[in-house]
Amino acid sequence: LARARGPLRKAMMWRLVRALIIAGDQNNFDVVPLPALRTAAGRPVLLFRSGLTPRPDQPDSCFASLVGAGGVRHVVNLYAGPMVTADLEQGERKTLEARAGRYFLARQASPPMQRWREDLRDADDPAVHEAAVAAVAQLINEQILRPGGAPPQGNVHVHCGGGMHRTGMVVGVVDRCLN
Repeated sequence: LARARGPLRKAMMWRLVRALIIAGDQNNFDVVPLPALRTAAGRPVLLFRSGLTPRPDQPDSCFASLVGAGGVRHVVNLYAGPMVTADLEQGERKTLEARAGRYFLARQASPPMQRWREDLRDADDPAVHEAAVAAVAQLINEQILRPGGAPPQGNVHVHCGGGMHRTGMVVGVVDRCLN
């Protein structure tokens, strides 16, 4: 029983975090216009940012509004942590793919792109830190600025769990470099 307490405590803590984010509808929502970046149709790209949103596959959800009225066709989900989010990821993918959108999930990426946040924060080895910086640059170039190697088909939505740390850094870099 004593050995089970640690994992159980950790699982319950992440369940509580998820409940606060999702049930509390704490989206941490923002949008950054990127006038220098144009969609394939020639329109300026809007870069939406948020945390996880509840009920992404429901027509009245924040996520469905971003895909519908917001014209989002590319979603970059940066969350790769321990919180259970598979149901939300599946709902996002389903909603986006119904509009022929493109979905990137960091937890399914190669380790440097999956672990960049932890490697930037915790790496003592300069080579690991450099690989994390390169992974962020690759992520921005290949998933936000030129998804699939081409201009975005529509607007882009970047998010992680809470929309603050991973998302804030990536959106800040894009905003600073393009605007």
